[in-house]
Amino acid sequence: MILIVEREIPQMNHDNQIVFVYGTLKRGFANHDILTNARYAGTAVTMDPYPLIISESWNVPVVVDEVGSGYRVEGELFSVPLLDLKIMDEFEDVGRTHGYVRKRIVVEIVSGDQRTAWIYMKLREQIGQIKSDFLRAYPAINDYVPESLRGTA
Repeated sequence: MILIVEREIPQMNHDNQIVFVYGTLKRGFANHDILTNARYAGTAVTMDPYPLIISESWNVPVVVDEVGSGYRVEGELFSVPLLDLKIMDEFEDVGRTHGYVRKRIVVEIVSGDQRTAWIYMKLREQIGQIKSDFLRAYPAINDYVPESLRGTA
Protein backbone atom coordinates (compact mmCIF):
# COMPACT_ATOMS: atom_id res chain seq x y z
CA MET A 1 0.00 0.00 0.00
CA ILE A 2 1.33 3.43 -0.93
CA LEU A 3 0.54 6.33 1.37
CA ILE A 4 0.43 9.69 -0.36
CA VAL A 5 0.52 12.78 1.78
CA GLU A 6 -1.14 15.77 0.18
CA ARG A 7 0.30 19.19 0.79
CA GLU A 8 -1.45 22.45 0.15
CA ILE A 9 -0.98 23.17 -3.55
CA PRO A 10 -0.45 26.89 -4.09
CA GLN A 11 -2.06 28.58 -7.05
CA MET A 12 0.17 30.27 -9.62
CA ASN A 13 1.07 33.86 -8.86
CA HIS A 14 3.50 36.43 -10.21
CA ASP A 15 6.39 35.20 -8.09
CA ASN A 16 5.92 31.41 -8.25
CA GLN A 17 4.69 29.04 -10.92
CA ILE A 18 3.42 25.49 -10.47
CA VAL A 19 5.44 23.00 -12.53
CA PHE A 20 4.59 19.32 -13.09
CA VAL A 21 7.71 17.15 -13.41
CA TYR A 22 7.63 13.49 -14.44
CA GLY A 23 11.23 12.43 -15.10
CA THR A 24 14.75 13.28 -13.99
CA LEU A 25 13.63 16.46 -12.20
CA LYS A 26 11.61 14.48 -9.61
CA ARG A 27 12.91 14.17 -6.07
CA GLY A 28 15.67 11.56 -5.83
CA PHE A 29 16.40 11.62 -9.57
CA ALA A 30 19.50 12.74 -11.51
CA ASN A 31 18.55 16.36 -12.27
CA HIS A 32 16.48 17.30 -9.24
CA ASP A 33 19.22 19.70 -8.10
CA ILE A 34 18.07 22.07 -10.89
CA LEU A 35 15.08 22.83 -8.63
CA THR A 36 17.24 24.55 -6.01
CA ASN A 37 14.67 27.10 -4.82
CA ALA A 38 11.54 25.14 -5.71
CA ARG A 39 9.13 23.91 -3.04
CA TYR A 40 7.68 20.42 -3.33
CA ALA A 41 3.89 20.70 -3.49
CA GLY A 42 2.75 17.07 -3.78
CA THR A 43 2.03 14.36 -6.29
CA ALA A 44 -0.30 14.69 -9.25
CA VAL A 45 -1.42 12.99 -12.43
CA THR A 46 -2.23 14.60 -15.76
CA MET A 47 -5.97 14.94 -16.38
CA ASP A 48 -5.51 13.89 -19.99
CA PRO A 49 -3.45 10.95 -21.19
CA TYR A 50 -0.11 11.64 -22.89
CA PRO A 51 2.61 9.31 -24.17
CA LEU A 52 5.48 9.18 -21.67
CA ILE A 53 8.38 7.44 -23.40
CA ILE A 54 12.10 6.85 -22.99
CA SER A 55 14.13 8.10 -25.95
CA GLU A 56 16.82 5.83 -27.41
CA SER A 57 19.63 8.36 -27.10
CA TRP A 58 20.70 8.84 -23.47
CA ASN A 59 17.51 7.15 -22.16
CA VAL A 60 15.79 10.49 -21.57
CA PRO A 61 12.15 10.51 -20.37
CA VAL A 62 9.88 12.57 -22.63
CA VAL A 63 6.18 13.37 -22.60
CA VAL A 64 5.07 13.62 -26.22
CA ASP A 65 2.71 16.48 -27.07
CA GLU A 66 -0.07 14.14 -28.24
CA VAL A 67 -2.99 14.61 -25.89
CA GLY A 68 -5.35 11.64 -25.80
CA SER A 69 -2.86 8.83 -26.39
CA GLY A 70 -0.81 7.01 -23.79
CA TYR A 71 -1.72 7.15 -20.11
CA ARG A 72 -2.41 9.76 -17.47
CA VAL A 73 1.16 10.56 -16.45
CA GLU A 74 2.19 10.46 -12.79
CA GLY A 75 4.55 13.10 -11.44
CA GLU A 76 5.30 15.73 -8.84
CA LEU A 77 4.31 19.36 -8.47
CA PHE A 78 6.70 22.12 -7.45
CA SER A 79 6.16 25.77 -6.71
CA VAL A 80 8.99 27.40 -8.67
CA PRO A 81 10.18 31.02 -8.42
CA LEU A 82 9.91 32.82 -11.76
CA LEU A 83 13.69 33.23 -12.07
CA ASP A 84 14.18 29.49 -11.55
CA LEU A 85 11.56 28.78 -14.22
CA LYS A 86 13.90 30.53 -16.66
CA ILE A 87 16.73 28.26 -15.47
CA MET A 88 14.50 25.24 -16.09
CA ASP A 89 13.68 26.55 -19.58
CA GLU A 90 17.39 26.79 -20.30
CA PHE A 91 18.02 23.29 -18.94
CA GLU A 92 15.19 21.88 -21.09
CA ASP A 93 16.45 23.77 -24.19
CA VAL A 94 13.15 25.63 -24.63
CA GLY A 95 13.26 27.58 -27.89
CA ARG A 96 15.93 25.38 -29.47
CA THR A 97 15.32 23.04 -32.41
CA HIS A 98 15.27 19.79 -30.43
CA GLY A 99 14.34 21.33 -27.09
CA TYR A 100 11.23 20.93 -25.01
CA VAL A 101 8.17 23.15 -25.17
CA ARG A 102 6.74 24.44 -21.90
CA LYS A 103 2.93 24.24 -21.91
CA ARG A 104 0.13 24.61 -19.42
CA ILE A 105 -1.89 21.49 -18.67
CA VAL A 106 -4.44 20.47 -16.07
CA VAL A 107 -3.38 17.99 -13.39
CA GLU A 108 -5.32 16.21 -10.68
CA ILE A 109 -4.00 16.18 -7.12
CA VAL A 110 -4.69 13.51 -4.50
CA SER A 111 -7.90 15.18 -3.24
CA GLY A 112 -9.35 15.05 -6.76
CA ASP A 113 -9.04 18.81 -7.20
CA GLN A 114 -7.60 20.11 -10.44
CA ARG A 115 -4.76 22.59 -10.89
CA THR A 116 -3.13 24.22 -13.87
CA ALA A 117 0.60 23.53 -14.10
CA TRP A 118 3.46 23.92 -16.53
CA ILE A 119 4.90 20.79 -18.14
CA TYR A 120 7.85 20.25 -20.47
CA MET A 121 7.07 18.11 -23.53
CA LYS A 122 8.25 17.53 -27.09
CA LEU A 123 6.71 16.97 -30.49
CA ARG A 124 7.17 13.41 -31.76
CA GLU A 125 9.39 14.52 -34.65
CA GLN A 126 11.84 16.04 -32.14
CA ILE A 127 12.45 12.77 -30.31
CA GLY A 128 14.15 10.38 -32.72
CA GLN A 129 14.17 6.71 -31.78
CA ILE A 130 11.90 5.61 -28.95
CA LYS A 131 13.17 2.89 -26.61
CA SER A 132 10.08 2.13 -24.51
CA ASP A 133 6.37 1.51 -24.69
CA PHE A 134 4.14 4.21 -23.23
CA LEU A 135 4.64 4.55 -19.46
CA ARG A 136 2.48 5.86 -16.62
CA ALA A 137 5.49 6.88 -14.54
CA TYR A 138 9.23 7.23 -15.00
CA PRO A 139 10.86 4.36 -13.09
CA ALA A 140 13.27 4.94 -10.21
CA ILE A 141 15.66 2.39 -11.71
CA ASN A 142 16.59 3.59 -15.19
CA ASP A 143 19.50 3.91 -17.61
CA TYR A 144 19.42 7.71 -17.93
CA VAL A 145 22.76 9.21 -18.98
CA PRO A 146 23.36 12.67 -17.44
CA GLU A 147 24.61 15.41 -19.78
CA SER A 148 27.95 15.51 -17.94
CA LEU A 149 28.65 11.90 -19.02
CA ARG A 150 27.51 12.17 -22.63
CA GLY A 151 30.67 13.61 -24.13
CA THR A 152 30.60 15.23 -27.52
CA ALA A 153 29.11 13.64 -30.59
